[in-house]
Amino acid sequence: MTPDLVLTIDAGTGSSRACVYAISQNRPLSVAARDCPIDHPAPDRAEWQPDAWWQAVVEAMAEAVALADRPAADYLGITVTSLRQGFVLLDEHDAPLTPGVLNYDRRGADYIPLIEGVMPIEALYRLTGHWHAPELTLPKLLWFKHEQPETWGRVRRFLFVHDWLLFRLTRRPATAASMITAGQMGDCAARNWAFDLLEELGIPSDILPPVLEGGALLGELLPEVAAAVGLRPGTPVYVGGGDTQFGCLGVGGLEPGKAVIVGGSTTPIMMTTGRPLFDPLRYPWVSPHLRPGLWAVETIAGHTGMLYKWFRDTFGQAQVAQARAEGRGDYEVLNDLAASAPIGADGLLVVATSPRWAQDTWQRKAPYVFHNFNVSHTIGHAARAIMEGICFGVRGNLDQLERVAGQPFEEIIFTGGSARVPFWAQMMADVSGRPLLVPQVLEPAAAAGAQLVLWGQGERDTLPPPPVTRYEPNPAHVAAYEPVYHAYLDVFEKMQRHFTV
Repeated sequence: MTPDLVLTIDAGTGSSRACVYAISQNRPLSVAARDCPIDHPAPDRAEWQPDAWWQAVVEAMAEAVALADRPAADYLGITVTSLRQGFVLLDEHDAPLTPGVLNYDRRGADYIPLIEGVMPIEALYRLTGHWHAPELTLPKLLWFKHEQPETWGRVRRFLFVHDWLLFRLTRRPATAASMITAGQMGDCAARNWAFDLLEELGIPSDILPPVLEGGALLGELLPEVAAAVGLRPGTPVYVGGGDTQFGCLGVGGLEPGKAVIVGGSTTPIMMTTGRPLFDPLRYPWVSPHLRPGLWAVETIAGHTGMLYKWFRDTFGQAQVAQARAEGRGDYEVLNDLAASAPIGADGLLVVATSPRWAQDTWQRKAPYVFHNFNVSHTIGHAARAIMEGICFGVRGNLDQLERVAGQPFEEIIFTGGSARVPFWAQMMADVSGRPLLVPQVLEPAAAAGAQLVLWGQGERDTLPPPPVTRYEPNPAHVAAYEPVYHAYLDVFEKMQRHFTV
């Protein structure tokens, strides 16, 4: 049989997945996941243990390969996607010097002024495509340099999580163009490290891995890893990239002008462009995309799915119990109650998502608020108001991306957990006033990995596009949502002005 399998490792925050994808069938054959422990040793700190994470990744790979039940000779290659901003520091023996640092760790907050002292924000944004945020990698590296100078003096390699996994697979150092600017460390237009900026801040270039594009052949799978997971030594390993970029490719959103909403725990909105579109207002982040000649312009609506999950776990346990008793998913009774409430939830607004992704809204967050709440509101009203608020946050960011692009989106791709709820997908179309396409893709990251490996082998063909469900905005609902949306914007901006913390 002609080799047609690709194994993709997807390292997320708290868990890692491995998926075997069959290109000839254009579908995943197997998926395995393992939890990856996270430590919070101090306020604003989030760390991961490299040995434990590697063991989890190896176990997931081995299980996925076993479940696929195909000969090792059938594998075309392996690739990796991961969370962005997270990293690990290695010594001269390639051993971790400290626990790894996660993406939402904020230890670098006090070192943002050092970056500001080297380069004004306007120039920094034009260079890296990113404004200041404590979660970004650069201020966290400065924390190590100034807070732990002895450790910093022993650093011989800096690797993002994606890079570290590739290194464990092949013993070859490399990073991806889609990773470096996400850490505020790259020259976005040049698709390489921002060497001058890093040198001024005391980050030595010799600890940085070479920058390659997604799909580049990096090396061969090490014999000891191959034996542990059931593959052949020498299986080709290809450079991958950032998690949201992988999601866009996996659902067919890699063409210039395409926008993808990824409705998950948070909700990134990413637009593909043919050049780096820097915003005069400095709202979206800009990064290289997975392919040369493409860039990603990105905003985030905030804690979206996390908010609905909090509501379910805190107030909806009776509805969860009912759903389970009926053999339904945990959210389905809550979703039904939300659908039975009227548009606008009888005046209730849950203002907890950001309709504009900007430095001020990220660094100075107003408290989340249930606005206009009264005793006549039911749990269905609250569930609907949360859903609507999430859609309002997404619409605001879509408006900003259209402003940057200079033209409207003809249609938008909507994927992730919330996109799988038809009522919520229709609400998103109605609130945004734009047609939505919901791809029927089981494992977008795995589909993206398969495509990258094909490109890495010189194949120009693309995988067949996934089937989609199309949601057209209901004109009556669009009109009904318009005043509610503007009321949301008004409360959001007032909260930002008067109650930020």
